[in-house]
Amino acid sequence: MLDRVRAGALADAGERHFALVAIERRRAHLDQLVVREGAIDLGDQGVGEALLAQLEDGVQEMGARLEFLASRRREPRHAASIRSASMAKSSKAWLRRHVTDAYVLQAKQAGYRSRAAYKLLEIDKRDKLLRPGMRVLDLGAAPGGWSQVAADRVRPGGKVVAVDLLEMNPIAGVTMFKGDFREADLEGALGGKADLVLSDMMPNVTGVPLVDQARAAEITLAAIDLCKKSLQPDGALLVKVFHGEAFDEVLKALRAAFQSVAVRKPAASRGESRENYLLARGLKRH
Repeated sequence: MLDRVRAGALADAGERHFALVAIERRRAHLDQLVVREGAIDLGDQGVGEALLAQLEDGVQEMGARLEFLASRRREPRHAASIRSASMAKSSKAWLRRHVTDAYVLQAKQAGYRSRAAYKLLEIDKRDKLLRPGMRVLDLGAAPGGWSQVAADRVRPGGKVVAVDLLEMNPIAGVTMFKGDFREADLEGALGGKADLVLSDMMPNVTGVPLVDQARAAEITLAAIDLCKKSLQPDGALLVKVFHGEAFDEVLKALRAAFQSVAVRKPAASRGESRENYLLARGLKRH
């Protein structure tokens, strides 16, 4: 069942990938969606309504399976039915909210690949992160909303390198790598150390808060390690983090590596989401 924490985590997943998802199994529920670039665009009202219909069609089968499991566990059948209905209701609510979201519609009209582009635009307006001629690394870049913004704002003379485990369609002015950023020669691709590292990464959502927070912290700490090797001394890192058990560990690591760390919560970040962004500037000498 999707409780508030899991719903927030799924909202984060939808924002990150512009809800580019595929339902790989007929019985898949929203918290089992497999993210895959280019499969389905929930910014399309018709696609969203089609998925809502699929969810409704699957409720009875899902309820029957839950009732069967409940009978084996000596659990009242009505409790299983309530859970099934709650799952479907949560999924439908998320889909309806997404396909009517103002930032989703605005991104579609402006040609951005995700609503997340507006998070970077807002932070950049406040903190003046992107300038012509800069070298920028975009970690976990798919589907490419942040890379689009960065490529536009570092012209002329700048360079953007984007890396993700997922395939990405080409973006003008962006060099792309498919794979683990910890294994790619990103500094070589940039032609030198980065002036700015962007990280809107999040791990695959399990729905278990402690597991998801630990995984998110792990990739954030890896981004910090990358900065120590491949970021200019006066460079900056903008990274997504989640409030939870691992937040203090990430904040401590950032403060140990950078001269200043500030918290940002852009308006485009959904209210129920536990995400924040940390902006770290100026590497400390070690």
